[in-house]
Amino acid sequence: MATAWLVTLLTACGDSGLSSGGGGSDGEAGASTSSGAANSGGGGSAGGGATGGSGGEGGSRIPAVEDPYQPPPAPSEWSAQEQADLQAGVDSALNGIPGATHSALIVGLDSGQLLYQRSPEALRKPASNTKLFTTAAALVEYGASHRPLARLYRANPNGATISGDITLVIEHDPSSSTWFADTASQALEAAAAALAASGVTQVTGNAVVKGEGVFGGNSLGTISFSGERAEIATAFLSALEGAGIAVSGNASNAAGFDPPAGSTLIAELPAASNDVIAHAINVPSHNEFADLWSHHLGQLASGTNTFAGGFAAMEDTLDGLGVAHTGLLLNDGSGLSHDNRVSAQQIVDLFVAMAQQPSWDAYVNSMAVSGLRGTIASRMTGPDTSARFWGKTGTLTGVVALSGVLFHKHDGQRYVASFLVNNVSDSAQARARLDQAVASLGEDRRNLADLPAAPTLLALEDDNNGASAVAQFTPVDGASGYLLWRSADGRTWKREDARLIDGTTHRTLSFDGALFVRVTALNEAGEGPPSSVLAVRCSQDGPKVLLVDGNERHSSQPVPENPLRWGHSSISAYAAAFDAPFESASHAQIDSGEVDLSSYDSVIWLLGRESVADETFSVAEQERVRQFVEGGGALVVSGAELGYDLIDQGSPEDAAFAREVLGLEYVADDAGTTLLRAGELELGVFVARFSKLGTSEVAFPDVLAPAGEGVSCLTYASGGDACIVTDFSAGGRAVSLGLPLESLDDPELLRKVVALGLGT
Repeated sequence: MATAWLVTLLTACGDSGLSSGGGGSDGEAGASTSSGAANSGGGGSAGGGATGGSGGEGGSRIPAVEDPYQPPPAPSEWSAQEQADLQAGVDSALNGIPGATHSALIVGLDSGQLLYQRSPEALRKPASNTKLFTTAAALVEYGASHRPLARLYRANPNGATISGDITLVIEHDPSSSTWFADTASQALEAAAAALAASGVTQVTGNAVVKGEGVFGGNSLGTISFSGERAEIATAFLSALEGAGIAVSGNASNAAGFDPPAGSTLIAELPAASNDVIAHAINVPSHNEFADLWSHHLGQLASGTNTFAGGFAAMEDTLDGLGVAHTGLLLNDGSGLSHDNRVSAQQIVDLFVAMAQQPSWDAYVNSMAVSGLRGTIASRMTGPDTSARFWGKTGTLTGVVALSGVLFHKHDGQRYVASFLVNNVSDSAQARARLDQAVASLGEDRRNLADLPAAPTLLALEDDNNGASAVAQFTPVDGASGYLLWRSADGRTWKREDARLIDGTTHRTLSFDGALFVRVTALNEAGEGPPSSVLAVRCSQDGPKVLLVDGNERHSSQPVPENPLRWGHSSISAYAAAFDAPFESASHAQIDSGEVDLSSYDSVIWLLGRESVADETFSVAEQERVRQFVEGGGALVVSGAELGYDLIDQGSPEDAAFAREVLGLEYVADDAGTTLLRAGELELGVFVARFSKLGTSEVAFPDVLAPAGEGVSCLTYASGGDACIVTDFSAGGRAVSLGLPLESLDDPELLRKVVALGLGT
C-alpha cells in the first residue's frame, strides 16, 4: 500500500499548466504511478513518461498506454449466518404487523446478492410507490433536462393592444407552485412583467388558459384538471393586471393543447426541468404532480392525454429497461387508486435497472431521505439509518409501503429494499415495523471496522495525445488501495470500468477523448465514499480551458442536497456546456501554485455555495486569477455567495479583487426569486429557471451590478443583475454570476453563458 502521496511530480504535457506524475517505462523519466498492486492487472505497461510531453519544444508525445492496474474487487457478500441473522431480524419486524399480507425483497445493488424475500412476486397495492414508475419513465425517456412548456399566444400579430384574447397553453406544467418558487404566481407574474416590458398595454378580450397544469399544488389531493386550469386562469389575469396590462374581458379556460386559430406565438415559458419535478413528486409524495406527469407521459408518447396512455408509456419504459412487469397495473401516476398492483420484485428490478442509467443520480436524488427530508424526515433516525435510506413511502387505507436504497454505513455498499404491506389495520404501527426492517438491514452484522475517508481528487490532466490523461489525488490514512472510477459522461459509473490501484496518481485511457473520474479508498471494511468528480476532454493540441472545482462545501459539511458529505459532480454540467478540450483541477492546486493559469486561454471557476466560512477566493488564488485576467485570459466564475463573501463580508483587498478583476459590485444577498430574464444574453424565452431541487438548491442568490465598464448578462425576474460581463483594456474578460451555473434548469442557457466567457 502506498502510504505517502507522490510529491515528485513531472510535467506530462508541454502546453498544460497541470503537473502530474507520469508513469515511466523503459527507463524513461517519470514517477511510478502504480506500485505493487497492479503488476498482474490487465492494463498493460506503464505509460511512457517522456519529459517533453505534447510534441512541443524538446519533447515527444506521451503514448496512450495505461498505467498498470488490477480489476476492481467484487463487492463482498454476506455469509450464510449473517444472512440468516438479517432474515430473522426482518421477519421479526414484518411479523409484528397483525393480519397483513406482504411482498418484500432485499437485494445487494452492488453485489447482486439476494438477502431477503417474502412473496416477492406477489402483486400488492403499492399506494404512492406508484410514483417510482412515473418518475423513472419520465427520466429515462426524456432525460433530466426535459421541461414541459407553456406557450403564450396573442390574437393579433403585434402592437401595444392585443385585439382579442391572450392565451396561455400549458403542457402539463406543475411549476405554478410554492414547491418551485416563493409564491404560486411568481412565474406568471414574471411572464406578465416581460410582456409589459415588450410594450403590451391592453388586451381587449379574455385571459385564456388551455391545457393542463397545477396551481399551488396539494400533495395529498386528487387532481381536478379543470379546477386547476381555472385557478391558473384567475392567477394569469391577476398577473397581467398587476403588470399594468388592462384586460377588458375575464379569466376563462378550455381543454386541449392547440393554440387558437390565427393566433401568434409570443413566447415560451419553460417549466422546471424533469429532475426537479421528479424531486417535487417523490420527496413530499405529491399526488397532483404525479397524476399530471402521468398524463404528460401519455401525451408525449402517443398523444393520449389519459392515465391509460401514461401507463402504456411506463410499460414501454420497463420493456426498454428489461424489467419484467407481468401483472403490473397502474391506473394513475400517484398511487391513489386501490386498483393498482405491483410486486416488490418489480420495484427492486426497477431500481437495479435505473442504477445503470444516466438518469440514476437524478432518480435517487428525487427520493425522501430518512431523518432529513420528505415523508421520512422524522423516520429511521438511528445511527445506522439516519440520512442513509433514500426512498419512497406509500399509504392508503389498509396499505403501507416503503421502497428505496440503503447506503450502508458499515460496509459502504448499496442495498435495494422494497416492502409492500396490505391488509394493515394500524398504519402507524406498520410504518414503525418497516422502519425496524430497514434498521435491521443497516446493522453492523459483519463486525466491520470504519470505512476509509474520501480522497481529494486534485487534478485530471490531458496527455495531449487525444486518448489518455493522468489523475492525481490525496492519500487516505488506513487505505489498502484505491478505486479509480472512470465514466464517459460523469453520470454512468460502471464497476467494470474502474481501476484498482495502489498509488495516488494514475494514467488512464479516455472514452473517445472524454473522461470523468472519481476516486474511492478501500480497506478491510469495504469501500469509502467517493471524491468529487473531475473531467478532461483530451486532444492532440493540448487543452486551452481549465475547469476549477472551488466548491468544497458539498464534501466538507452535510448540506441538505448532500447529507452524507460525498464528493459532488457539479463539473459534469460545465463539461457538457462546450466542445473545446479542457483539463480540471481542485482550487487547492491553484492556491498552492501547482497550476499555472497562464497556460490556458480560459478558466471556468465553480464556486457553488462557497461563502465566508469556506472562502470563495483565498489571497493566493486572488493574486493568480488577477494575473491571469490582466494577462488577457477569459474567466467565468459562478457562485451564490460570490459578492456577499468578497464585498459585504470581505476585506478591502477582497472587495478590490471583486470589483477590479471580477468586474462586479454587490447589491444584495438574496434576489428573492429563482427566475431569470434576459440581459446581454438573449434567452429565447420570457423567463429561465435556476435552483435544482435535490442537487443544487440556491436559497440566497446574490444580486450584482457592474463595476466599471461591465454590462448585465442576465437579470433576475425580481430586478437586479444576476450576471456581469466585463472586458478589460488588456484583453481579458470576466463573466461573473451570483448563482451557480449548475443550478440552471436549461442546459442551453448554461452553454450560452460559458460561450460568452470563452468568446465562442
